[in-house]
Amino acid sequence: MNFNEKLISLRKSKGLSQEELGAELSVSRQTVSKWESCQSYPDFQRLVLLSDFFGLTLDELVKDIDVQEVREKNLNSERLNSIYSDVENAKKIIKRGIIIGGSIAAVLLIVAANMADWTSFFRLCKTAPKSDVIVLVATFLLTVFFDLVIAIEVGVVLAAMLFMKRMAETADVTAWKYLDEPDVTPGEAEKLRDIPHTIRVFEISGPLFFAAADQILQINSDKATRVIVIRMRSVPAIDASAMKSLRELADRAKKKKITLVFSHVNEQPMSVMVKDGFTEYVGAQNFHANIVEALDYAENLVK
Repeated sequence: MNFNEKLISLRKSKGLSQEELGAELSVSRQTVSKWESCQSYPDFQRLVLLSDFFGLTLDELVKDIDVQEVREKNLNSERLNSIYSDVENAKKIIKRGIIIGGSIAAVLLIVAANMADWTSFFRLCKTAPKSDVIVLVATFLLTVFFDLVIAIEVGVVLAAMLFMKRMAETADVTAWKYLDEPDVTPGEAEKLRDIPHTIRVFEISGPLFFAAADQILQINSDKATRVIVIRMRSVPAIDASAMKSLRELADRAKKKKITLVFSHVNEQPMSVMVKDGFTEYVGAQNFHANIVEALDYAENLVK
């Protein structure tokens, strides 16, 4: 008779259920059930208790048991119990983490709400430009829901992009009008200098960088144009992209045999032009301190 059959027979002879036998041995009903179904075997301590409980010697109880099989099944049982225990512990840790995380999130929201100057926040949202509001709200939300470092990084990038957009919008190229143009008002006529149609004058305003460099290529000419005067008194700075556009403009002018004359080039743009070799390419004699000198020079060229 196998051990499991012997155990079932002994239990039934006592008129006990699996649960009652388990209670006598301080084990669960499921453990007794595994013993009786050969899924596992009792350890040495439980075998001693079983032999005492049923009034048998230990030899009589364990007779015909395959010791190697007992070891393997008990080892597997221990592994399963260990896995189940780890899973249960993991579940508990996850539950605790969710509870703690939720509590921390709630605390952070409260702290953020208390730290925020809501009066100033809503006033800025109502009065500030839309671009500033976008940066403000994005940075605030990222700080609350993600991380302060991420919020700062995104905020700086957004602010930089919007700043470049604004600077690009301030850059402008305007062509001077001739006195004989029909849309010239009497007020404009008093300020305009009477220049020949062989000279075209353009005034550039704002910083010339990569986002606004294409503005330079708006400078154009017609068949009568022999000189183009570019007034740069309102250009505080230029970059490599703007220099590339100026080079393209100069190449286009040379092909059409048009002379480029520059007026009032500020310190930073002039320094960049000298380093680039642009002043030498165009001719240093074509750079003048003010618009009057530039126009006088241009008129002498077209005589």
